[in-house]
Amino acid sequence: MEKIRVILALGSSLVRDALHEELQRCDRVRVVAVVSSPIELLRRTETDEADAVILESAGEGEMPGVLTHLFAEFPRLTAVTIVGPENRAVVYRQEIRQRAYDGLSLDELLPELTSADTKYWMRE
Repeated sequence: MEKIRVILALGSSLVRDALHEELQRCDRVRVVAVVSSPIELLRRTETDEADAVILESAGEGEMPGVLTHLFAEFPRLTAVTIVGPENRAVVYRQEIRQRAYDGLSLDELLPELTSADTKYWMRE
């Protein structure tokens, strides 16, 4: 079974480190990169053949602008945005606009991540 290749793009080191640690324990997920800028996120999504990205959002209902570029290049990508002040997570896909989760429960987010389409990339 293919592991879901995830890129973390979170500015808060506390959230990033905690989430990274949790994801490393999941046998279906592999964190392939931790990035600090939108440009680096765009570049690494392609070079690391990411299936999903996790990033921060300024507020509820505001899709980060970088997702427009990511979905144009990688239409089957799964994106999870963490909305810090509201303690919410929002899952975006190109075909499904968004799905919000109250709280940051990894138990709820893991099924979303593991449903990412790993066959999208032609891997050897």
